[in-house]
Amino acid sequence: MAGKVSRTGVLAALIAAPTIKQAARWCHVSERTMHVMAREPEIAEGLAEARQVMADQAMNTVLKAVTRAVRVLEKIMQDEDAPPMTRVIAAKSLLDGSLRAVGIQDTTKRLNGLERRLSAPMIIDDLDEGTSDDTTEQQAFPL
Repeated sequence: MAGKVSRTGVLAALIAAPTIKQAARWCHVSERTMHVMAREPEIAEGLAEARQVMADQAMNTVLKAVTRAVRVLEKIMQDEDAPPMTRVIAAKSLLDGSLRAVGIQDTTKRLNGLERRLSAPMIIDDLDEGTSDDTTEQQAFPL
């Protein structure tokens, strides 16, 4: 019978293995057991954090490549010896990319503003002022 598997070992296996089946093999547990363990809050949270770190690293790599790609397109666009169609395609690519980037920035800015407004508590006064109750109730709603 296999010994008890540490949560750290399970987390490491789930991060490194290409499949849950492989992670289970590495930890000498059944695939079903590995699925159950992967849903434990501590392990699930660790997996989410690891995935976020990997996604951030991948995004940084992509952003570095984008900077180099823009430089290449700029060189092609400005190269008077390059065929005109090649220069047009480079220019169009830069324009399309910049328009998309501006749109994403605008949408992100607006979304952040909405989220800030919605996360602030709103005070709602009792709208029925004609009631016989002289006290005005206020309630905070986190909208």
